Amino acid sequence: MAKELPASIWLPSLSELDLEGSGLEKRIGYLTTLTDLEFFSGDVSRQQIPSWIGNLTKLTYLDLSYCNFSGPIPSIIGNLIQLEELTLSWNYLTGNIPESLFALPALQYLYLDTNQLSGSLEDFPHPLYSGLSQINTIILSDNQLAGPIPESLFQLRNLQYLYLDSNKLMGTIKLSSIWGLTNLTELDLSNNLISLIDTKGDTIAPYLPNIEYLAFASCNLKKLPAALRYLDTITDLDLSNNQIEGAIPSWVWENWKDQLTTLDLSHNMLTTLEKSPSLVHMTTLAFLDLSSNRLEGTIPIPVTRSRVVVLDYSNNSFSIVSNFGRHLTNAIYINLSKNKLRGHIPASICSLNKLDIMDLSYNYFGGPVPSCLIERGSLTVLKLRENRLHGVLPKNIGEGCKLETIDLNGNRIEAWAGTLPNLRVLVLRSNQLNGTIRDLHSVNEKHYYKHPVPKDEMYQDIFTTTYKNFDFTLTKIQTALKVIDFSDNTFNGSIPKSIGRLVSLHGLNMSHNNFTGQIPSQLGNLTRLESMDLS
Repeated sequence: MAKELPASIWLPSLSELDLEGSGLEKRIGYLTTLTDLEFFSGDVSRQQIPSWIGNLTKLTYLDLSYCNFSGPIPSIIGNLIQLEELTLSWNYLTGNIPESLFALPALQYLYLDTNQLSGSLEDFPHPLYSGLSQINTIILSDNQLAGPIPESLFQLRNLQYLYLDSNKLMGTIKLSSIWGLTNLTELDLSNNLISLIDTKGDTIAPYLPNIEYLAFASCNLKKLPAALRYLDTITDLDLSNNQIEGAIPSWVWENWKDQLTTLDLSHNMLTTLEKSPSLVHMTTLAFLDLSSNRLEGTIPIPVTRSRVVVLDYSNNSFSIVSNFGRHLTNAIYINLSKNKLRGHIPASICSLNKLDIMDLSYNYFGGPVPSCLIERGSLTVLKLRENRLHGVLPKNIGEGCKLETIDLNGNRIEAWAGTLPNLRVLVLRSNQLNGTIRDLHSVNEKHYYKHPVPKDEMYQDIFTTTYKNFDFTLTKIQTALKVIDFSDNTFNGSIPKSIGRLVSLHGLNMSHNNFTGQIPSQLGNLTRLESMDLS
């Protein structure tokens, strides 16, 4: 599309203009009858918002998001006295938010998120003397705003959506100030430097009677606010990364059993669950994160009708019951790593037919690996690192196996020569396997993967293994395999030439073994290789 607009479009009565993908040129400033202007172009290279925007005094809607604009927000936008919605999100805007924005008499929706705005928030004009009496939405997330949150913000009684998360705001806020915003539907104060204080006076109703989404992550909370139990409309609650101590009260499961879909209490100092329920009836729950606390006792299993369930109980001191999987038929992700789980892996886990990711790492599980976890059709990631598992893994894995990541590091596995049609990551370090590597076949070269290669620290040293009395064969390994690490083992014989077929390899480590012979010339085919160690 041409970057300049022909003179023929300069129509005196034009009220709406959408310039997606075009240039924002000066002549638009003469379209003084415009009421709606929406502009999107990734081609704008860090230009400032043009000052002629202030000429469009009839604008009620202005959207300049995703335009790569830089520099300050021009105060002349304060001339747009009929403006009802202003969106400047996802740019590179810097500096303070002009006071003139909050003096706009008709403003209802303000979106300034995901910029580089800094400075402090000035006092908001009293709603009785400004247009802010009707403001509905303020979204300032993901900036660099600092200083205290002005108390005047909590006088904007018609606010429904308030997002101040991911800034550098600081100071102490009494929860009683927040409870006064009775029209709020969504509130996020997470990831700042603020401290929320729950005072004795905060026990006077009403408490956010319309709230659905509430996020106080990283707000230095010392306890669960008493008023939360009265939030009758809450569906999503995030209190992660605080210092909340003591027990999870039973009213969490009782009061919200028919409404809560997301509950995140991770990274706190919680120790128990009141009444120690093994089953919690939460009919709508889809996401539960209790990770990184000090919780003990039986893992609470949600009984839910949600079609998709994500559960994270990691880094606690839970115990597990044998029928753990009975009520989790819709679970797609379960993380039980870094607990003190003992005994055999419960056979009931085999009933989880929708499970995509299972992490049981860093526990004390013994016995064999249930064959269903290797052979099942739905599982793509299986992490069993650092347990006491032993025995022989299944050899005849069917073509329907979707496993892309298998981590068995630090167990006592003795043998495996299975078919792995979708493998991307295999960790077998510190088991009881050794011998020769006979071959690495790559016959499934057109396989497509929807998941990225794992980047977390668990896979910094993939493929580190210890083998005994075992001839290692991997068949049907596709070329999207990214990392092989067979280091620190007692492998012998020659390095397989077929490794040269794995053209997507980024890392190869076969150091500290007993390999003999020449380095295969086929390794020269690995043009994407970033790291190789054959020492």
